[in-house]
Amino acid sequence: MFNNQNPYYAQQQGFQPQGYQQPQPGYQPQGFPPNPQMAKKMQKLCRKNIQRFVSVTMLDGSVYDGFIEFMDGQNIYFASPIIDEGQDSERENNETEYDYPYYGFSQPVRSYEIERFIIPVSNLANVTPVPYY
Repeated sequence: MFNNQNPYYAQQQGFQPQGYQQPQPGYQPQGFPPNPQMAKKMQKLCRKNIQRFVSVTMLDGSVYDGFIEFMDGQNIYFASPIIDEGQDSERENNETEYDYPYYGFSQPVRSYEIERFIIPVSNLANVTPVPYY
């Protein structure tokens, strides 16, 4: 193919189609990894931390705590506990309101709800295991 017939030749010469704007310095499009090595690094970190409690940082700066349940080539399947604002304080303030007559019985325990969502690996900035005891 001759250079004038190659559709990519015009772009290599600095041609820009109408309506195209140059990205601002430091701009990084959402949903695309900065480089292939970064995507491979994130996949490796996610595989290492499957079924562990982790803190996931996104490219936009948001942070989520939860578990990586499953991972395929492009996405992680993430489960995060939903904690209401007053939920922990209710447990602390709710002291023996009920008298249970038998040894070994205690107050009912509230369970946490779990929110599950899918995160593209290309949107991850960092995956850090969180120690808990």
